[in-house]
Formats: sequence, C-alpha cells, structure tokens
Amino acid sequence: MINSIYYVARSFNCGKSIPVLLGEIEALARQHGNRFGIDSSSDTPVYSPLLQFFLTPAYNTLRILGDTNTQDEEELSFPLDKMSFVTNEEILKCTIETEQHACLHTVLSYQTTKAFIQRDMDNALEFANIYYELFHVS
Repeated sequence: MINSIYYVARSFNCGKSIPVLLGEIEALARQHGNRFGIDSSSDTPVYSPLLQFFLTPAYNTLRILGDTNTQDEEELSFPLDKMSFVTNEEILKCTIETEQHACLHTVLSYQTTKAFIQRDMDNALEFANIYYELFHVS
C-alpha cells in the first residue's frame, strides 16, 4: 500500500502525463478493489483506505486537471460508485473530523495544487489556512 501511495504522489509531483497517470490509478484501483478473488462488482461498498483516501482524491484531481471531467460516468473504470466519499471535499471533511493526518495532508496538497492551477486563489488561501492551523509547528 505504501509503495502505491509514494508512486502516485511522486508521479503527480514530477509531472507525469495526466492521461497516463489516470490509467495507472484506474488499474491500481481495479486491482486493489478486487478483494481476494471476490469480484467487487456487487453493490456493497469496498472499504480500503488506499482507495478511499489516497487514490480517489488523486483520481478526482487528475480528471479535473486533465479536463476529462466531462466523460460519461459509465465509461469510468475507477470504482467511484463503491466509495463512501466521492468528492475531495467530502474526503477532506472526513479526514479533518477523524484526524487522519497523513490522508489529510495528501488531500490538502491535491486541492491546493488544483486551486493554484485553476487560479482559484480564494480556495487556495482556504486550503493554506487549513494546513497552517493543523500542521504548523512553532
């Protein structure tokens, strides 16, 4: 799990092609969503911290940055329908409430990057303030 988290984060931060990285994240999600040979196509949600708190925010951010957010939901091979929290805002709120600082740091970095790239300085300031409040050590 740790190797997957580092691989996706380094690929994102090093500027890997967005369509290529999206495909890799989809493959990781499909592979990780398969629970010991049991097909995850049933209606039961798959609880996996890797899928929920690390791959889903990266996938959502890359879809927005790569302008692939307009695809039909049926074409997506990422199991968003199996996740408890689908949007990055929901995931961010959950990680703050449950004090999952590693996941929170990841989601905040994706959201801040997205806000800066989209020149949404109000949200960038909001995310920077959240980071300052929770992670600043005096």
